[in-house]
Amino acid sequence: MPKAFSDHEMKLINDKIKQAAKEQFSRFGVKKTNIEEITRAAGIAKGSFYKFYESKEILFFELLEEEEQAMRSSFDPLTLFDGKTDPVTAFKKFLLFFMNYMRTNQLTRTIFNRTEYESLLRKLPPAVLEEHMKHDMTYNTKIMVELQKKGILIKKDPVLIMELIKTALLSIFNTELINPKYYDQVIDLLCESLAKGLVK
Repeated sequence: MPKAFSDHEMKLINDKIKQAAKEQFSRFGVKKTNIEEITRAAGIAKGSFYKFYESKEILFFELLEEEEQAMRSSFDPLTLFDGKTDPVTAFKKFLLFFMNYMRTNQLTRTIFNRTEYESLLRKLPPAVLEEHMKHDMTYNTKIMVELQKKGILIKKDPVLIMELIKTALLSIFNTELINPKYYDQVIDLLCESLAKGLVK
């Protein structure tokens, strides 16, 4: 009978699974990554994977949430509005920060890929995806509410403001629709225009 893993061994194995999965997901996306590749890279048997996760999709979402939590812990956007910086400039920096994060973080890019997103919708329990989206919206809406309390943002429904920002952020993934020569300028002007329209 196989020896049961100790708590310490379970943690070490789980860390290996996460590291291997992050590398595979970043390179190939969720759909093209299979569990055998993850377990091979982690140096464990395929069957051991299911002691930790029900599916690769559940694992992907756990990694995604860890990445987002790390980003939020290291960056408080409200610190940009210190009273010394022009509010429009500060809000533009806020938008550019999140655009750059979404553009450079491979796990975040994955969820905004239409093929990957549709695959995740089919494979994930609906409650998992709904909870993730709800958590994101709650976090971002709180920021909008705080900026409204400070008298920085216009008095519109904070959820409406976030939906507008989300629509703009998604434009960074439509790179094929933007002339590469003007891409950076387009993103910069988009953020500046949003900031001017949303800041009082």
